[in-house]
Amino acid sequence: MKIASWLLLVTWPSSCVVATVQDDSIGSAQDSTTNNGNIRGSNGSGNANEEEDLPPRKLQQYPGMLSFSPESNRINMRRDFKPRQSDSGCSACDDSFAGASVTADSREDIFNQLSVSEYYSLVDFAKRRGLADGTLDGVTSWNLAMNSNYVVFAQLFDPPKLEALDYLDGVTSQPPKRYGILTIHRGASSPRDVMQWKIGPLRNGAVDVSDDLVIEKLVADGEIPWSMRGQYGGAEWYLYSKIFTQAAKLADIFRATTGGYCVGDSSCDYTQDIMYHTSGNMNSNSTHRITNVNFFLRPNGASYGSPFLMPIPISFQLVEDPEQDPSEWQVINYEYCFQGPFRTAVGLTNRFNSGLLQTCTLPNSNFDWTLTDSVEPIREDSRIKEPISFHTSGKRYSIHSSTGGRRLDEVSEQHKQQHAERINTTKVAPDEWHISNHLRERFKEAKRQASKEQSKMNRNLQSSGADGTGHKVSWMGWTFHVSSDQMHGLVIRNLKFKGERLAYELSFQEYFASYSSSGSAAGVFYLDSNWEIGALSPLVLGVDCPEDATLLPIVQYYGDEAWVSSDVLCIFEQPYGEAMWRHGFSYNDIGGLPRTALQARVVSTMGNYDYIPTLSLMPDGVMELKLEMGGYLQGGYENDLGMPKSETPAFGTQVRDNVAGLLHDHVIGVKADLDVGGLRNTLMAGKVTYGTYEEATGRPPNGLSAADASLGVKYMDWTTIDTERGISAKDYNSIVITSPTTNSWGAKRGYEIVFHSTIPSQVLPPDHPIGKTTGWQYQNVAITRQKDSERKCAYPSLFNVGTPIPSFDLRAFQQGDDSVVDEDLVFWLMFGAEHYPKAEDVPLVSNFGSGFLLKPRNMYDRAAFEDLSDNRNTQHPVCVAPSIF
Repeated sequence: MKIASWLLLVTWPSSCVVATVQDDSIGSAQDSTTNNGNIRGSNGSGNANEEEDLPPRKLQQYPGMLSFSPESNRINMRRDFKPRQSDSGCSACDDSFAGASVTADSREDIFNQLSVSEYYSLVDFAKRRGLADGTLDGVTSWNLAMNSNYVVFAQLFDPPKLEALDYLDGVTSQPPKRYGILTIHRGASSPRDVMQWKIGPLRNGAVDVSDDLVIEKLVADGEIPWSMRGQYGGAEWYLYSKIFTQAAKLADIFRATTGGYCVGDSSCDYTQDIMYHTSGNMNSNSTHRITNVNFFLRPNGASYGSPFLMPIPISFQLVEDPEQDPSEWQVINYEYCFQGPFRTAVGLTNRFNSGLLQTCTLPNSNFDWTLTDSVEPIREDSRIKEPISFHTSGKRYSIHSSTGGRRLDEVSEQHKQQHAERINTTKVAPDEWHISNHLRERFKEAKRQASKEQSKMNRNLQSSGADGTGHKVSWMGWTFHVSSDQMHGLVIRNLKFKGERLAYELSFQEYFASYSSSGSAAGVFYLDSNWEIGALSPLVLGVDCPEDATLLPIVQYYGDEAWVSSDVLCIFEQPYGEAMWRHGFSYNDIGGLPRTALQARVVSTMGNYDYIPTLSLMPDGVMELKLEMGGYLQGGYENDLGMPKSETPAFGTQVRDNVAGLLHDHVIGVKADLDVGGLRNTLMAGKVTYGTYEEATGRPPNGLSAADASLGVKYMDWTTIDTERGISAKDYNSIVITSPTTNSWGAKRGYEIVFHSTIPSQVLPPDHPIGKTTGWQYQNVAITRQKDSERKCAYPSLFNVGTPIPSFDLRAFQQGDDSVVDEDLVFWLMFGAEHYPKAEDVPLVSNFGSGFLLKPRNMYDRAAFEDLSDNRNTQHPVCVAPSIF
């Protein structure tokens, strides 16, 4: 049996190479070796108990470029790089962590997210006190959905900042009290609304009902109207019957359009071959909730994602009236093939049967173009395994994980029994496919997978005893606390470099997208926090993270269940393959250091798109936060382009017969509570301009001839942002957060915000229904004075349009006359990309994204990398097959 295909390329300036190989003649029983540094065979289980150690065959050692081709079992080496060395000094690869024996400061545990036991305790407390009847898992009928109170979100209530800092910095030994937040849909209230409750304190994994018990409303009654509640999971199941009833009336049109498929009618043989998809309508507001209903072909049970490339040009809208049974809700604006809108399904069907409408058809014979399988013939040399990186001398970071909360396997039998009883009595929704149900099933699968052994990943897990609520990471002078919650996803706290705090909080606020079209798709938009930014997906080593990344557990909640997922957050150090600094002092004297970065990453899959946030830290004091997007386009029917093929399409690009990739944007919001050189900061914006010396300095030139002075000068014109407002990155060359403290040379210490190529602002006007509720989209940097009450600038609901919610509205945060010069500031950052699709985006897009960097500006007296060791002459042990295989 041949050994699995790998390619390992390692350049060793001064080291020895030890390799092990196996002969073609070795049988299957001897095809693999243990993970002691030898090669692991293609049977690949990685189980040492099932493998047999083989004596390695040592090759001659030549430093330089080494390539291993298992197909031929040959080692090919460039021998002209450096002279041969002896193998003295070679040693085994070290898989240990830096500082593994160091005792971690537990003070950052105040930022740990809710544990499994805390989640259950909060839900149980809400039920006992009459705040909720249960969770969204218990919503099994229209009556319960519209007339009961149920929990949809749970998260940590962030401690007051000054209390937290006093505790973190050792001013006090008393930690801030710990509280949770429950978001509850109050269908039983009059009027119906959404309420957020602060509940606690939480002690020893449960709500403490002693004298200091707090049950506090965080928003006003009615502030989040019922019509603006999020669309979460089974709580919306009562829409199904209404949608199927209307689709059944259009069965003949569906069959004619799709080549025989229909949905909703008993005569439809393929109930799983058409998927419907709902989204918020831009005309929704605080009193009216309008839902767009679109359909996609899902042949042969295609996985969720690829159907978005096969849109069916049939749509309609539902108008919710909470005072009526859903069967009586109004259905409006039937559209077929860009014709209409029609008032009723009967009216549309009659026109269609009379031959008075232009027809549209979808190709239905070959759907392979939507799949991601490799296409033959395979490109030359692509079967050779990609290069990898790994730590030969031990990992340079350390991780200390919280163990304070109960693990999933410690949840009481009472909760398990209650959940089993609920499952047995739950009403099953009609057979259908919809994004909410897809996400619900993905959560259940995540819980099932959380307890399974994953042999390859287990070697990388750093989860012994960890409860998934939080982790403290240290690397090259950087320290930070990392966690994840339902509303924010990746959350970074207390980020420090060389002992100085740079960020108190970094958290994502919203992932937004809006689409263009000449038809009904023009009204499609997404506020993806509706589907939980913190709904994390399992990570695949070698795809999402390097093979030797460390996987960390994160606690997750959904409905009646909470669990710890062991493989949804990864930490790793990654070489960039370039210099951090480099200079040729002479022909034979080249100085420099390689650039590496420590990265923390999670992935959230929300329907057709995957979102990949990554924090990167660099040894020279630079920090980067970015978000990449991947997955499937949401396609439109060809006529969505609105122009004949011969013209340049305004709304997108044709990517297949009758399929268009639609123009859309991706806009990302981030809260950055930065403390640069202390709590007192000022935002400065500089613009490079041209003028006279007097304009630049305010005084006449000294030492310049009249001729030279007449040529003018280029200079930086600085503006102090002295009010709570926003600025666009396109208007300035430099945006700097300064401290009143100075470095040794008298310059104000600061950090510069540098954006990737990004959109300067949302192009929808501010008075647009979307613009009214997403004020954070209209500037790249907005500032407010720090207030604990201003927790988030976006409420997680697909129907957050028309009327802003004051507690989640950036414009409301900026309405005061607070001073923002030398004050504790919060920076609300916006970045993103306009996506004008192309044929190469099929079947899936090549990942793309945007983000920003924080770079020191006069923060130090000299370059921050000067205290790094030059390791170029340090010998590295070489492991051709390290334990990551």
